[in-house]
Amino acid sequence: MSSLQKLPGQDLLSCFTKLSEGNETERIQATKLILKRLSQNSSSEQQANGLNSDVKYSVNRLVQGLSSGRKFARQGFSTALCQMLRVMECIDSRLILSIIKEKSKLSHAGKPSKSEVSNILLGQVCGFLALIHSGRLFLDGDEAVQEVVKQLLQLASKRTHLQQICRSGIAQIIAKVSSDQFVGSVLPHLEAEFHQGWKACVPDTLYLLLTANRHHHSKVKKLLKDSWSGSSLISEKNYPQVANIVWASTSCHPTIHNCINEILLTVNEKSEVATFWKCVCRPLLTGDTKVSKKILALHMFESLLPSLKDASVMEEILVPDIVTVVASLRPKRTDELSVRIRRMMALLGRYVGESGSADLQLASLRSLMTTPGSCMLDSHTGTSLLADIIAKLLPEAQKKVLAELMKASQIKQSWIVASEGRRLGECLQWCAREMATLVINPNIDHADMLACLQLLYLRSFFTVTIPNKSIPFCTVLNADVQPSYYKCVLDTFMKSVSKLLTVNIKGVSRLSQLNGHMDLMFSLLQYGQLLLTSPGHLKLTNPPDGLQIEEEWGQLVQVVSEIDIKRKGEERLSGSHAFELLYFHTALQLLIEPDIALETLQDLHVCYKRSCKKRKLLTKEDGPAWIEVVTELLLSLMFKGSAMSRSVANIVMATLAEHVTPQALQLIVEALQQSSLTSEDGVVGVEESMDSDMEDDMDTSEQQLEEGSSSEEEEEDGDDEEDSGVEEESLSVPEELKANVKAALGEAAVIEGEDNSEQEDVEVSDSEMMQLDSMLAAAFRSMKRGKQVDKDKQRQLHTFKIRVLDLVDMLIKHHPTPSLLTMIVLPLVDRVVGGIRNQDEQTLANRAHNTLMLLCKVKKLEPEEGSSSDRLLEVLQLLIQFAAKVSLPDLVTDVTKCCILVIKTILQQPSVSPLKTRATAAQNTPSTVRGIDQVVSMVRDAVFALLNSKKAHCPAPLLHTLLQRFTKLFWPLTKNILATLESQDCKVFMKSQCANFLLLMINKQTVSELEAERWSEFVASWKTSATKVLAAVNEGDLKKSFVEEVLSVCIRVHQLQPDTEVLDEDVLERLHSQRSHLSQTSRAHLNKLMPDLTVEERRVKKGKKKEAKTWD
Repeated sequence: MSSLQKLPGQDLLSCFTKLSEGNETERIQATKLILKRLSQNSSSEQQANGLNSDVKYSVNRLVQGLSSGRKFARQGFSTALCQMLRVMECIDSRLILSIIKEKSKLSHAGKPSKSEVSNILLGQVCGFLALIHSGRLFLDGDEAVQEVVKQLLQLASKRTHLQQICRSGIAQIIAKVSSDQFVGSVLPHLEAEFHQGWKACVPDTLYLLLTANRHHHSKVKKLLKDSWSGSSLISEKNYPQVANIVWASTSCHPTIHNCINEILLTVNEKSEVATFWKCVCRPLLTGDTKVSKKILALHMFESLLPSLKDASVMEEILVPDIVTVVASLRPKRTDELSVRIRRMMALLGRYVGESGSADLQLASLRSLMTTPGSCMLDSHTGTSLLADIIAKLLPEAQKKVLAELMKASQIKQSWIVASEGRRLGECLQWCAREMATLVINPNIDHADMLACLQLLYLRSFFTVTIPNKSIPFCTVLNADVQPSYYKCVLDTFMKSVSKLLTVNIKGVSRLSQLNGHMDLMFSLLQYGQLLLTSPGHLKLTNPPDGLQIEEEWGQLVQVVSEIDIKRKGEERLSGSHAFELLYFHTALQLLIEPDIALETLQDLHVCYKRSCKKRKLLTKEDGPAWIEVVTELLLSLMFKGSAMSRSVANIVMATLAEHVTPQALQLIVEALQQSSLTSEDGVVGVEESMDSDMEDDMDTSEQQLEEGSSSEEEEEDGDDEEDSGVEEESLSVPEELKANVKAALGEAAVIEGEDNSEQEDVEVSDSEMMQLDSMLAAAFRSMKRGKQVDKDKQRQLHTFKIRVLDLVDMLIKHHPTPSLLTMIVLPLVDRVVGGIRNQDEQTLANRAHNTLMLLCKVKKLEPEEGSSSDRLLEVLQLLIQFAAKVSLPDLVTDVTKCCILVIKTILQQPSVSPLKTRATAAQNTPSTVRGIDQVVSMVRDAVFALLNSKKAHCPAPLLHTLLQRFTKLFWPLTKNILATLESQDCKVFMKSQCANFLLLMINKQTVSELEAERWSEFVASWKTSATKVLAAVNEGDLKKSFVEEVLSVCIRVHQLQPDTEVLDEDVLERLHSQRSHLSQTSRAHLNKLMPDLTVEERRVKKGKKKEAKTWD
């Protein structure tokens, strides 16, 4: 750059610096700013060459920046130069070529370094490419095109790493020029190279020739016939030469040569994929080829995938070439080839799954499972190729695959599993798992689903000794399989039945789904009877000791047949669905745990018979109500690890919810309150109730919150915070630990209770001391293991309680009653508090909180015969007492919602969700309701406990919510609140609370609901009280917040009844005289309450303030 050249402004110079930034967004933004600045200055003074100083500087700076070795510099400067050539029409190609030539000269004397030369050469290439990409090159005549082609060929010959990029630039020129320009400006420079033919052909030559043939076929047609044996370069007769060039292109690994993509484009157009793959691509994968060739073959397969629409072609390519490569993959390998194989497998799985062709999907699966592949391909390679394809199978393909899986499971001829395979057991387990995946698919019809379940059922529980063609799948398994296979089949069968029970099919009602499942299970039950009554052909795999279940099974089938007939005639979920499900589950358990299942079955028979009787016919001699026995059975199912057992329990509870009695609910409550997995009373133990020891529990929780978290050692041992103050001497040592330590010490042990002062010290050698240390360490490790066992038991108990809460959810969703509310709300709150006391119970506490919120959102409680408000009042009292001992806002909110629901239930009005209720619905209470006086009395006591500053009082937010929700109910409290407001003994803060209570209770709905006489009486009382209170306010002892609360109530009353005078004029005048000491809100309220004369004075005063402000 000349020293006399004028530099542009600093803002433009800073943009050039940002072109080298690593952030792409900043580089693009800098390019836009440069173009904007140059466009604004386009009308400035022009130089002799037609460019103003800024444009000339920018062009020189951008071309010079192309040779910079800084990272990201070439990207930024190339982009800016390309965009400038597109926008600035005054810049022609000749100028850029001259600048490129000028900048290619070294600026210093001496021999340049290799890096300097490389940067300059690469900068020239980037400049030529900018001309090509911008399109400017093709607007300035043939000479510029000839010069660029010539320069690119020269640069390609100077450096190997520049060959591909230079040839790519020439190919772009060939694609963009007209046929005449190609013949006149491009072909003369390439003609000698094109005439060499296949013998001297290299990938670069073939790339340019294919591009020329594609865009200017008529101009090179004669050349192709003379030197390339025909006008079609990529044809079957030329595949050997093409293969040599493809193999030679691997020299530029890891870059894929441009000629490869051009060859593949031509192959896809001609639809010669199979032949091309066989002649050109397959040799890249066969034998001990290099990694570069295998990667090239995988790239070509990925590019050819969209053309593989024929199943036979797909199978021909996959086997054995691609399958061999895939089978060689091993999990956790991260080398270059393994990464490329995983990428190819992901593309293959996505393409086959979304192909829309069942034949192509089946062909792909069949190929991948053919040797060297197998059905265990996913586990061997650590991928999910087979799983991805199977998950996206079309309905037609799903049915065929399921049929093949069933054939493979019977060791019949199938393309899935080879009967003589080395890992036959693993393959059979895989078949069982895939059958379970497909059997729950809604596209599988009932017959195929039943056949699949029958096969799994037979393999799970029976062993075939003699084949019987009359019994489905009664064939001998002619293979030596491990016991793990039968365990896998059993687990798979149980999971399949469980998923079928819980699956949700879109567009199908829950009743229809459940009926379909029961039809399936009933057919399976009959199939089981057929198997049990064929002892000559089958035997139980695990026969029960000394028990004959055939007779019990026959009776079970008979009972279920009767229930099934009733169930099919019912139009909604009923007890028939519940009992049939329980019988199905018990029938399965009869083959797994016959001892327990037989007892359950007897109870189930009794419960079903008693459920069929009318309530009037039941007598005390009949024992516990049948629903109580069923509830105990459901609780026992919740304790099992089987997901199917829990699903059955939830569905049965939802179906029988309307039959649940308070006695049955008590069993659920006891399960939630039990403190251990076993107790003297049975399965369910009862821990201390919340109301009996509430104060101690809450004192403990508050102490924990104040002291913070305990130390890591205390958290690990699970010690309770209440024991933190116990002296060390009083800590009890487990007797088992004492015995272990005493045994480890031997003679050195001190006998407890004896005088050891006169005993001689026992001398112990070093070796004995080392042995003693190891024995002591073993003793203390045993104590630690015991603690871990206790933790595991406690974790199991919490898991059981979480499952019991699922039953509670079913009751809340399907039949919420007042008894459910009274019996379950306190245990739920207790569980929520348990999460605060103990971090280990946090999961259980969160689950209990969800159930509690579900209960509070109930829209309507079902009417219950014989329900009384006494228990509801007791629960409300306990909730209010409980709220007085908590300080956490979230817990107070939860208790408030519970109180709202309880009060609504007491009022016996249509229950509205306490979360989204309107004041209209909440205040629509009857005039005479049992328990109203008690409710009002409880809230009155809570309000005055708060106002009298008692130590344990109800939180203000709870009272605010209750008074606002049930204003009409608690309106009598306004007299007591006004009396407290006037009291001289009450503190100002509590008086503010009184005013706040009144403000919450007064609204438009209140006026419309109350009788006119009661409202007028309140307004008069309020005027008297407010006047008395405000008249006693002194200027020196004025409480801003208190006056603001009182005036807020006055404004609310004034808004509801504008014609009523809410304060005497002398009180208003006195407040006006003290307005400088009032808050801004109080002054605004006072302005609205002032008489007209005072208002006029206020306006004059306001005008003076504005005038003074303007003068300032």
